[in-house]
Amino acid sequence: MSIGLKRGLVKLEPHSKEWDESAREKIRLLRELLGEDARDIQHIGSTSIPAVLAKPIIDLVIGVDSYEKMHQHDEVLARHGILYRNQSDDG
Repeated sequence: MSIGLKRGLVKLEPHSKEWDESAREKIRLLRELLGEDARDIQHIGSTSIPAVLAKPIIDLVIGVDSYEKMHQHDEVLARHGILYRNQSDDG
């Protein structure tokens, strides 16, 4: 089972333990890369709920004190394949 979908494709799958493992790995990596600039990191959305079908896309939310501090990490995050998206982004 893979994680992710092509843009514009909607496909629901039964819950997978792989999603939980992937979320834990990404949270660990984010904590390492962001240090104290990340106050909290949580796995959210349908892949975090074992009893529902979900799109195989891992959503994480990061609690921060300062967006400016977070944007200082943009390049290192991008090198690890992690891109920042906010509500006003088109993609």
